[in-house]
Amino acid sequence: MKRTKQLKQAALLTALIIGVGAGISDFGAVDTAEQQPCHDNDKPCWQMAANEDWKLEYGDIPPPLSDEAQAELKAYLQKKYPEQRFY
Repeated sequence: MKRTKQLKQAALLTALIIGVGAGISDFGAVDTAEQQPCHDNDKPCWQMAANEDWKLEYGDIPPPLSDEAQAELKAYLQKKYPEQRFY
């Protein structure tokens, strides 16, 4: 009786180790469907995917720009649209 209990425990432990080992070996693998949800030339699909990623990371309201980012943006806009005033 004691021997069968030990065998059952050993079998469960082995199954657990194999299951964990299989999970660890699969850990680095990325599903290709997750990796590339859209075809290369499917611009609307990529835009929707980017919007969903943005909303997951930042929510509906974008984060405020840093002072450095504001200065870079203002310089870019002044260069791109020299006739416009940007305050």
